[in-house]
Amino acid sequence: ITAWARRKTITSAQSVYDRFIYADTDSLHLEGLEEPKGLEISDTKLGAWKKESVFTRARFLRQKSYMEEINGELKITCAGMPPACYPYVTWDNFHIGASYPFRLRPMHTQGGIVLVNAPFTIRNCFASESVVCSEFEHVCRVVIILRSLSKGSSPFLG
Repeated sequence: ITAWARRKTITSAQSVYDRFIYADTDSLHLEGLEEPKGLEISDTKLGAWKKESVFTRARFLRQKSYMEEINGELKITCAGMPPACYPYVTWDNFHIGASYPFRLRPMHTQGGIVLVNAPFTIRNCFASESVVCSEFEHVCRVVIILRSLSKGSSPFLG
């Protein structure tokens, strides 16, 4: 099933390559408001793409780490970042290497384990720090986000 979902996402992105910005497991981020030609769009059909939202600008740092401005508010998607950090994220400080307060981390003590505040840092997407992940900022008039309609953990069945 994972291979089918990956195939559907990749072939869908290829079919709208001229508008393609970013793809995740079950979403495509495309430039423009027009419904993409060649993709099945439906709010209810299993296996189709659904128009989820529209953003006016976005910054993509790495896989599963991006922010989008939707209706004047920042929507943050950042792998590993706890929601307690979100109030400290701004358009200007969302970059590789940025740190934000309020990530609770377990610390072993003589009496057991306690949770302590530690900063969350957006790390480079490569294991080697000598290879730098390139940040991609996309600012445009409007962008459509398509989300797959799937049932449970079985995307694109139907």
